[in-house]
Amino acid sequence: AKNGLIALLENSSDLPAARKALEPLLKSEPQTVAADKETRKDSVADRLENRLQVAAERMPVFARRQDLQAAVNLTYNYWRDRLLGITSSTARPVPPSAYQATMELIELVLRYARSKEMPVIFYLAPMRLSVQPNPNLPSDVTRFRQDVPTLCRRYGVTCLDYVDLIPENLWTNYPDFDGAAGQRDFAHFTGAAHKKLAEQLASDTGAQLTQRKSE
Repeated sequence: AKNGLIALLENSSDLPAARKALEPLLKSEPQTVAADKETRKDSVADRLENRLQVAAERMPVFARRQDLQAAVNLTYNYWRDRLLGITSSTARPVPPSAYQATMELIELVLRYARSKEMPVIFYLAPMRLSVQPNPNLPSDVTRFRQDVPTLCRRYGVTCLDYVDLIPENLWTNYPDFDGAAGQRDFAHFTGAAHKKLAEQLASDTGAQLTQRKSE
């Protein structure tokens, strides 16, 4: 996978933000499985680290370290939001650098799909825009709804806009046992909404998928 990413990026020098976003995955040199095993076999440090890891897993505090980290993160977020008055409805502007990287990563996906002759169907996921205050800035939403379809058209890819598909009554709010109890949930909707989305997707793409299958 790493070699494939490197090759793809070598032919996409016009997408610097995508390259920067993927840098952590590309730092180390590619290594074959056989060479990797040989390195571990001959490394005293690696063998010692493995033994320490096995020993640490027998200690409850280490064995459950991921649970502990999650609890710390949740506690931190809870008090940060409470002290600063941050709620699920607080506006969250999309940073320009993050937006540019996202658009370039989407284009990288489209280039890869085209190189492999893979059919692609994009849809813009439903958003809860009918209530105010809203975490999504209108300017960000408008830009996204314009830029993604434009990019898809350049690559001959279907892009369906479902941003307004789900009505307000099919969205959820955070339950009483949640730390954000009583706040609107802008990420999840009900089972009926999932059904509506699936039916719409099947209706809009059924002919295209059937044609592809027959080929």
